[in-house]
Amino acid sequence: MPTGRSNPPQLLPRALDDGARDAEATIIHGLESSVVRELEPPTGPQTPNGALRRDARYRRLLLAADVCAGAIAAVAAAAFGKGTHMTVQSAILALVAPLVAKILGLYDHDPARLRKSTLDELPALAQFAGLMSFLALISSPVVFDSVLGPREAIALFIVVLAASAAARVVARRVGGRLISAERCLFIGPTDEAVRFGEKLEHDNATNAGLVATIELDSVSPRATPKVIDRAVADARELVRRLEIQRVIISPHTAAGSDTLDLMRAFGATGARVSVIPALLQVVGSAVEFDDVQGVAVLGVRSFNLPRSSRIVKRMFDVLSASLGLALVAPLMAGTAVVVKLTSRGPIFFRQERVGRGGRRFELLKFRSMCVDAEQRKGG
Repeated sequence: MPTGRSNPPQLLPRALDDGARDAEATIIHGLESSVVRELEPPTGPQTPNGALRRDARYRRLLLAADVCAGAIAAVAAAAFGKGTHMTVQSAILALVAPLVAKILGLYDHDPARLRKSTLDELPALAQFAGLMSFLALISSPVVFDSVLGPREAIALFIVVLAASAAARVVARRVGGRLISAERCLFIGPTDEAVRFGEKLEHDNATNAGLVATIELDSVSPRATPKVIDRAVADARELVRRLEIQRVIISPHTAAGSDTLDLMRAFGATGARVSVIPALLQVVGSAVEFDDVQGVAVLGVRSFNLPRSSRIVKRMFDVLSASLGLALVAPLMAGTAVVVKLTSRGPIFFRQERVGRGGRRFELLKFRSMCVDAEQRKGG
């Protein structure tokens, strides 16, 4: 039964008789037909968005770990304080823990990283423990029916830090056993693919393996939109057929602009993208620095927000808009009266606009022109 990992000897490219498996595809503009060498066949039925579902499983395990850490914080706070005890409201501390972790970005790093290590996020976990201790301190009269002191808050900080780190270590180990290895496509020289595959094999904190490699032949200097569209379609088909969840790009693959094209083409398919940086290469802040047995890897964060981030953003947008409307409501009422008294016709001007994803919506704004302004403009 395939495990998702490849043994070092299997990483050597081999000729495949089946034309469907030894495919030639133009990955981006100017990269002439390059042979895709499969090292491991697909493990089952082809399903879309495999990388997103895999990330969601890891995220649920981490969420459960944070809830456990919040529950331990509630029990510890009740035990440390003088006169404090558990109440029904104490469960709030456990339920708010995932929200605090989300605000601190503790769920957003793992999807971009090959090597998922709790040690790397200890500074963020210290912030998490500090916020949880502060929340317990200020809410103790309601949550624990008594007041926590500074000493109890410091002791609670230590307990929460240790509990959250331990719970996340357990969650990641459970995920490594229950979740199949990440299927990776390596784009670059064959010898580098062999070396990198061996490092993946021997890194205990990395649950991934190479399943295919591409060695690009040549680069041409120009591209047209039509070629780029075809390249994205080719990349999407390749990712779907081989069930690729992450694409790893070697620094020797192409020039900087072509590497960017590769990142865009495969990023549009929903697969995660990692880049092995060339010396002195400068990148933006939208990456996670990874280390696999001494090899520096840059994990490019997803271009799309995860569902939890979209929910948090939507809540923030609604609350901010509601507060803003409440503050400017008197001014808007006065504006409406002025529009009605100074001209005939409706108060609002309505117009259809196109939003994200081609979704149409109706725009409303205070009318500042005469009613038939559009007709007069057309005439």
